[in-house]
Amino acid sequence: MMGKLSETIRLRTAKGQIDPGTGLIAKTVFIKAPRSLNMEMWQKLIDRCEGVRASPVGLQVDELDEK
Repeated sequence: MMGKLSETIRLRTAKGQIDPGTGLIAKTVFIKAPRSLNMEMWQKLIDRCEGVRASPVGLQVDELDEK
């Protein structure tokens, strides 16, 4: 997963893909996960996203159908 995210960020940067809301290179990531994910796992996910230079990182916690 991080390899794909890293490549996406790299391509957006190389192409100069701009986020119309910020006027900056589009590097925003939203993480959607169930409430059952513990805080340590959330932090690991955020750290990994920041490690590939995603910014900002948004969190969405919902009651997801965990099939």
